[in-house]
Amino acid sequence: MKLSIIILSIITIIFTGCGTDQTDISNVKVNANVTDNTAFNDNSNAVEPAETTEGGVLVLSGSGKSENYTCNGREVEVEESTTANKFILTGECKKLTVDGVSNKVYVDRVGEIVVSGTSNKVYYGEGPDGGKPKITKNGTSLIVEQTDKAGSTDGKSKE
Repeated sequence: MKLSIIILSIITIIFTGCGTDQTDISNVKVNANVTDNTAFNDNSNAVEPAETTEGGVLVLSGSGKSENYTCNGREVEVEESTTANKFILTGECKKLTVDGVSNKVYVDRVGEIVVSGTSNKVYYGEGPDGGKPKITKNGTSLIVEQTDKAGSTDGKSKE
């Protein structure tokens, strides 16, 4: 009798997976309605919610992405763990903070640019009222240049 209870217990454990959920959701895609905090991937019509924090700050992260975002007067932050991305920011950004490694950021109009990290490049169209934004750099091999058109892939300087 004890042996049959032990065998029954073992079979129950095997079929229930020890009570753990082993569902793999790594390839699940979510469709959502377009909102103010939404970004579009260049290569598809999929909608990807942008990560935000309190106060309407758009926070960008990841590796190897090429994405477009609309600033809508918000502050934008590229996180420290972010590597080898191309972000195009349209409209006017209040402030752009870029960290991480080997990121390229193109911004149409921005009031302030703060760049740190390594090998990050920021290309801007203009500052507020057509002037130049306030620029702060602290890192290694950083480039901040004004271009003819923010988002251009050539990065040709306007100066």
